[in-house]
Amino acid sequence: VSSAVASAKYTKDIAHNIVSMEENSSPWVYKQYEIFRTMIIRLYKVISEVIDGKYSNEMLTKIFVLVQDIKQVDSVFLQSLTKELTKEKMKKFDLSDVLHINRYVYLSSLSFVDAIKQMFLKEEEKRVFDQLR
Repeated sequence: VSSAVASAKYTKDIAHNIVSMEENSSPWVYKQYEIFRTMIIRLYKVISEVIDGKYSNEMLTKIFVLVQDIKQVDSVFLQSLTKELTKEKMKKFDLSDVLHINRYVYLSSLSFVDAIKQMFLKEEEKRVFDQLR
């Protein structure tokens, strides 16, 4: 339960930053907003399936793939940020907001997955999940 609460708090803390990202005139910042938004939607869809009782053996695989995707999106974001910074086109305000949102989306997503793992996976599945992660 504490992981779910942490995830919700992370999301609440950045709500205004997400709105400013969506309204930002920089194409790069807006693209990052769309990437973050897509990841959160995918996360909530998988979690919704679990909560709705559509849990199956395949769900463990879906959750594991989602965690790998969350980590991949984070890695791609950092690479993209590095390229954008070398172009020196990003404003300090944009940089601060984008970094802040990225960290919170990343941490919120992983906290939410951990909450689902704790609430819905069997002990054996938790061990397998932790080993694969």
